[in-house]
Amino acid sequence: MKKMKRIVAVLLAGVMALTMLTACGGGASLFTYNAAISNALVEKLGIPSTNDKVIVNAIEDTAAVIAETPNEYLTQFNAAVGEALPDDMSNVDMKTLQKVMQNISELQFVQDFSKKLAEDTTTAKLPILLLLDRTNTTENDLLEIVNNMSESGTISVPGLSLCVRVYEIEDSLTEAKGDGVWAIFMVVSMDKPEEP
Repeated sequence: MKKMKRIVAVLLAGVMALTMLTACGGGASLFTYNAAISNALVEKLGIPSTNDKVIVNAIEDTAAVIAETPNEYLTQFNAAVGEALPDDMSNVDMKTLQKVMQNISELQFVQDFSKKLAEDTTTAKLPILLLLDRTNTTENDLLEIVNNMSESGTISVPGLSLCVRVYEIEDSLTEAKGDGVWAIFMVVSMDKPEEP
């Protein structure tokens, strides 16, 4: 239990850095996988990586749904985050981050994502989904944030793994390169103990 709390704390610390970039964006129609940011997050978090098909399929299905009307999803996401964050961002603590994650988990599209993950009952899964505006946030910005995240060392728990997938969802309503949404998926999975 202590190890799972440590894992959650590490992920929430990463989420805290990334949620500082939330803002509104535009409509979109296509998305691409960003391996550089995905791999950097996996390396920084220090949890063994997985490409479990159930997890990857749930992520890709959800990214495709978000790509249909990203502005709508980003607006919902920002409202959920904004409701939990204080005006003074220097006072963000773990309790505030837990409220942010609770608000995000109550969004319908995040609940639908969690249901898809739950189809595989062999592992327990902790999903985290973040949406960020690409208009003001570049790949280099995200990589710099990842690089500045504090390292907690490799977490070694038998049966524990992490799937990270970052997608760039392009804005189809403008000609400006870089407009759209970042969709950041992190799913920690742990083998369930066999029942006696």
